[in-house]
Amino acid sequence: MANVKTWGATVAAVMLAAALVIGQGPARLAEAAENESRVQLLIEGRLVASFQEISGLGPEMSVDEAICRADSKDDDCDDLSTEAWQAEMLTALWQLSAAADELERGMWAASRARHDTAKNAIGNIRARVAQTEGALQDTAQSLKSRHDTAKNIIGNIRAVVRVISTITADEEGVDQDQVKVMQAAAETLTGLANGYRHTYRPGRPVYGNITFRGAVGSLTDTSLLEWFKEGAERKSGSIIYLDRSGKEVARYNLFEAWPVRFESTHIVEEIEFVVERVERAR
Repeated sequence: MANVKTWGATVAAVMLAAALVIGQGPARLAEAAENESRVQLLIEGRLVASFQEISGLGPEMSVDEAICRADSKDDDCDDLSTEAWQAEMLTALWQLSAAADELERGMWAASRARHDTAKNAIGNIRARVAQTEGALQDTAQSLKSRHDTAKNIIGNIRAVVRVISTITADEEGVDQDQVKVMQAAAETLTGLANGYRHTYRPGRPVYGNITFRGAVGSLTDTSLLEWFKEGAERKSGSIIYLDRSGKEVARYNLFEAWPVRFESTHIVEEIEFVVERVERAR
C-alpha cells in the first residue's frame, strides 16, 4: 500500500510540474529566446526584431539552359543560346508567312485548279507557322519539349512548301521570288530543327525569400507590422549575427526588401521577405 501511495504522489508531482510548464511555456520560451537571441533585423538602421532562426539567406545559382548544333565545334555552346535559337526560328517563320501572303496575292493569274490548290496549301502553312510559334513561345514547356514539337511541325511545313513549289513551277502569274523565299525559310527551319543537343551552364546568383522565425516577442518594433500592412514600399536593411556575449560576428545587407507574409501563434512569430539583392558586409 505504501508503494502505491508513493507512486501516486510521484505521478501527481509530475502532472503538477507539467501543468506549470504548459501554463508558463510561452512566457518562458519568449524569455529564453530573448536571452539567447542571435539574429537582429535592422530596417534602415533601426532595430525592429530579434530572431532565433533564419532561412533562405544564401543565394542559389540560376541555370542557363542552351542548345547547340550537334556538329558544332564549340563544346561550351557559347555561340548559340536558347534565345538565339528561338529568335532565328521565329525570323524564318515570319519570312515564310510573309512570302505565303505575297504568293497568295499574286496567284490570281494562275489557272483555277492550281490557284485553289496553292491557296489551300498556303492556308495550311499559316496554321503550321502559328502552331510552331506557339510551341516556341510556350515557356511552360521544357526546352526539349518545345524543340521536339517544333521539329515535328517543321516536317509538315517542308512538305507543304514542296507541294507549292511543284504546282507553281513555271506557272504564269506566280511570283517565283516568293516561292524561293519560302523554300529558303523552310530549309532554315530544317537546319535549326535537326541535330541539337541540350547543355546547362551556371548562370547568375539569384535570391529567394528570406524567412525569420522566433518566439512571441521577437518583433520588437511595431513599425515592421505597419510596413507589412501598408504594402509594397521597398527598403534596405541589415541582418546581424551576434555571439553569446552580444558581439557582432557577421552582417548581411539587404537591398530592395519588402515583407510579403507574417504569421503569429501563441508561441512563434514568423515573417517572410522578398529581396532583390543580399551582400555580405563582414
